[in-house]
Amino acid sequence: MSDRFLKILCLLLFHTSFVYLDDGSGIGRVIQAICLGTFMTLLFVKRKLKLSPRYKTVNKFLVLYCVGLLLVSFYSKNWDIKALDQLNMGAAKDTLRISSYTLGVMISLSVFTAFALVEYLTTINKTHILFDVFFKTLLFYLFISDIQFFLWGAANDDGYLVGNKFSLSYMHILCYVIYERISRTKVEINKILKLFLIFLAFLISILTGCTTALVGMFAIIQLFLFENKIGKIVYNGKVYLGVLSVGVLFMFFYNYVLEIPVIQKIIVDWLHEDLTLTGRTTIYDTLSMFMFASPLWGFGVGNAHWILAYLFGYANAQNGVVNLYIEEGLVGTILYLGVFISIFRYAKRHEIKNISFPILAYILVFFFLGLVEITIDNKLLIIMSFLLANDNNKNIICQK
Repeated sequence: MSDRFLKILCLLLFHTSFVYLDDGSGIGRVIQAICLGTFMTLLFVKRKLKLSPRYKTVNKFLVLYCVGLLLVSFYSKNWDIKALDQLNMGAAKDTLRISSYTLGVMISLSVFTAFALVEYLTTINKTHILFDVFFKTLLFYLFISDIQFFLWGAANDDGYLVGNKFSLSYMHILCYVIYERISRTKVEINKILKLFLIFLAFLISILTGCTTALVGMFAIIQLFLFENKIGKIVYNGKVYLGVLSVGVLFMFFYNYVLEIPVIQKIIVDWLHEDLTLTGRTTIYDTLSMFMFASPLWGFGVGNAHWILAYLFGYANAQNGVVNLYIEEGLVGTILYLGVFISIFRYAKRHEIKNISFPILAYILVFFFLGLVEITIDNKLLIIMSFLLANDNNKNIICQK
């Protein structure tokens, strides 16, 4: 394939999963579906809609996850609302809207296709095209969204061209991390551009009031600044396990954590938030009664929002792992983590640490943010595939 054709594929991948262009009518999902259909068709025509044998263990977990996601989606198709009524919890709304099972099917296909492209680009030493296209496309959308924000503020209920304040702020973080990843393979680095990306990420997080993005960007910067001293934690699997475990346990034991004076000072004096974590503690209290309503298969992709809004009037679980569990059940959650573990182990064995560090740092921080926000999702899973993206040639520059 020509470089131009590969750039088109990378552009389609971006629009399949990383941006949601919607005016409130639902057209955003249609755009993503069209991009996915075109993406898969082009790969199929070129006979590249397949996984590389180089990543056998990763691909086994990936296929299991994608199949599991399909099963979860078809299971949710026949899901009966009476299962909720039997909980005798009442309801905050009169009607329940359920996402179509086709959303789960689309996400399953998009994850599989993303891995197929990344693995193919790696085999032909063209992964630099992936990062270059993603970085430039992120800059394009962020430029428009930031101009809109600074001139007119929020445009609609979702706020900005690329979505709400979380989408905008997280996209800024991803843009910076992608540039860090690119800079690891360059002889010359544009330090002014790097500083500008950092400044803009912090500024947007502050001005939009996105505290989680502000904390996340601060954590990422600390990892980069002290990479030689503390950077090794991103290569320690126990750290990820600990962060995910704390994220789940925090929902049940938050009251003990919030009684610690240092934690109170950070939340109230530094972050200027209240000790209910803007209502999250109330959500945690009520969710414990709901956790075993559909434990194995969950309620289907995209349904956590609708079901929690129906029962409690909440937008989501405000916890990444729990929200994933509600939608994809125990089956989907375990397989999701299985994909990450297999990629993580591969990256530790085969990747140059300096090259994989930015993506691992991003994943670790977003696992941490999952403690209070929905940052553990299928978009993050596709970003995990970037750990496989490495041009195995002699031009890679290892910077200290």
